[in-house]
Amino acid sequence: MTVLAVEGLSKSFDGVRAAQNVGFTVNAGELVALIGPNGAGKSTTFNMVGGQLKPDSGRILLDGNDIAGLSPRLILRRGVGRTFQIAQSFLSMTVIENVQLAIAARERETMRMGAPLRGLHADEAQTLLDKVGVADQAETLVAHLAYADIKRVEFALALAARPRMLLMDEPTAGMAPAERKSLMTLVATTAKTNGAAVLFTEHDVASVFAHADRVLVMARGEIIARGAPDEVRADPLVREVYLGRSAGTPGGQR
Repeated sequence: MTVLAVEGLSKSFDGVRAAQNVGFTVNAGELVALIGPNGAGKSTTFNMVGGQLKPDSGRILLDGNDIAGLSPRLILRRGVGRTFQIAQSFLSMTVIENVQLAIAARERETMRMGAPLRGLHADEAQTLLDKVGVADQAETLVAHLAYADIKRVEFALALAARPRMLLMDEPTAGMAPAERKSLMTLVATTAKTNGAAVLFTEHDVASVFAHADRVLVMARGEIIARGAPDEVRADPLVREVYLGRSAGTPGGQR
């Protein structure tokens, strides 16, 4: 089942085309990677889907409903969760408090800054922390976590929205190879279990080819290749523009 369908998406900045007629789909339970060299248009496309940028033209269909141009808040309420390259959690709060707040936001509950959370959605929050592997650190301040665990907390915050669609912006940035593998395996397992669609950008080519079901490659604002990881890795144009002679070495990172 198609969860996300992007059709003819375009965006220009001061006459420079950052994205041109971009189109793709993401299905339930599927991980689709969006990669390419610096300036390819990945971030622009990703931010249009997430609502941070308004497209000049095109449609973004979530379960058949056009969300193009909606605010990030409204897109979240439509069932789209997001993680960011730079962590967005509250460092001065505990791990479980962060997740409790995310659940309260989903339920549209008004919270006063500094109000005690106590048992608010505590059971659901603890279940999410268990799912992402940091349940034993529920009462730890996020500021005291290792970076890999902060990324897991970010994943729990995205899951708190009960998303049909997950947008993950470089989810393994700053992580060691073993941590990257562990997190992406968790993302893939969760997506297939929950039936969520996942669109992610990633500079680590090994993570992309190991975990993506399909890969989209952008260059100069357009998608130049798409398909299964092995097909994309073998594509001569992709090797020339992005991967270089070694399929394990990217030609650019954003």
